[in-house]
Amino acid sequence: MIIEKFKVKQETDPCFFYDVDVDPDGNLIKLFWVDSTARRNYELYGDVVSFDPTFNTNKYNMVFAPFTGVDKHNKCVTFASTLLSKEDVPHFTWAFEALLKVMGRNPVCIVTDQCAAMKQAIPNCFKETYDFPASRHHLCMWHITEKFPVKLGHFLCKETEFMEKIKKYIWSSVIEPGEFEQGWKEVMKEFKLEEHVWLSEMYDMRESWIPAYFRDKPMYGLIRTTSRSESENYFFSQFHQNGSTLSEFYIMFESAMDKQRNETKRLNHECVSAKFSYNF
Repeated sequence: MIIEKFKVKQETDPCFFYDVDVDPDGNLIKLFWVDSTARRNYELYGDVVSFDPTFNTNKYNMVFAPFTGVDKHNKCVTFASTLLSKEDVPHFTWAFEALLKVMGRNPVCIVTDQCAAMKQAIPNCFKETYDFPASRHHLCMWHITEKFPVKLGHFLCKETEFMEKIKKYIWSSVIEPGEFEQGWKEVMKEFKLEEHVWLSEMYDMRESWIPAYFRDKPMYGLIRTTSRSESENYFFSQFHQNGSTLSEFYIMFESAMDKQRNETKRLNHECVSAKFSYNF
């Protein structure tokens, strides 16, 4: 049913693209789709892409993983969507290659959570070509900071000034790398965390998630100012029902896209109206 629906969409939208993969028994294991509006948005805003497997979406336990960016209104915009039966290197590689096939270029930067499979798949797929440089891989700050209470304990993160002090250095995009490093070490010393294994690991990979190290890169500020993963997760959760079929899920997905795009149209109209009023 879902494939037949996609075929019908191609008749009305020649730029609609989908790809599908099945296992030896004919069971659906991968699905990718994108329409003309999403492709146009990628041309405009596809330099920085967030990829986040959000949640199990249907009774087949497939994970919904949208490719997300930020538009001129600083709002989330969906570039493409996938349903995957596994979160491993082959499945992520398939999804990334589908994105490249339809979009024709690497994103400048791709932002994900700390997933070992994606860490391996991204450099293999978004590598340097004659026309485009390799994509830079950054880690989502929201995913990392959300782990602080789990890794460090509720008391330290909620009942002391630790989070307030460390966030001053983590989130700042105006300090130099040296200032971040000095500030981090001072906070670690104050709270006697110099030997904490997980924090040491986060510090070692600081160039992949701390804004001080990429504040001079175009568009990279967008991955710091607002959590795209958090915003996108919340947005799609409003249209998500456990146990839905693929067709039911896609109907809900279309409703989500209608809301997202109607909001964009509204903001565009307000911008044009404001500009007209100012010129008048």
